[in-house]
Amino acid sequence: MHILKTKIVKIFLLTIPLVFYFSACQDDDYIPEVVFNYYIDLNSVQYNSLKIPGNAEYMNVAGYRGVIVHCNYIDEYVAFERTCPYHPEADGAVVEIEDNSTATCPECGSQFSLFDGSVLKGPAELPLKRYYTDLQGSYLYVYN
Repeated sequence: MHILKTKIVKIFLLTIPLVFYFSACQDDDYIPEVVFNYYIDLNSVQYNSLKIPGNAEYMNVAGYRGVIVHCNYIDEYVAFERTCPYHPEADGAVVEIEDNSTATCPECGSQFSLFDGSVLKGPAELPLKRYYTDLQGSYLYVYN
């Protein structure tokens, strides 16, 4: 009987941290996962400016609320979700390109670097959600 009580206590002590861990994962910083695989032709008039390092463009046909594609260097691109990670459930929490190096959330005022998605100014603490990019000739594939 004593051995059974000891096992029950051990199981109880091991499950308490797991309960706290998984309950902490359910917070306001959740951005829904939208599966996509999209490409843009950098030779097209709409995206031709992305050939120049430091320029950024919107892709409103992919992601949860759209994607921002930024050219860091020649042939090096990054892509970020437009949904602000601070309060992603808010209708106005869609970051906008402020200048070609930063994006700002009009809802909370958070600013993010378009080079790596990091937070430049809060209240957001999490960076922009990053997507994969793959350059194949003049086609830039953006996907998650």
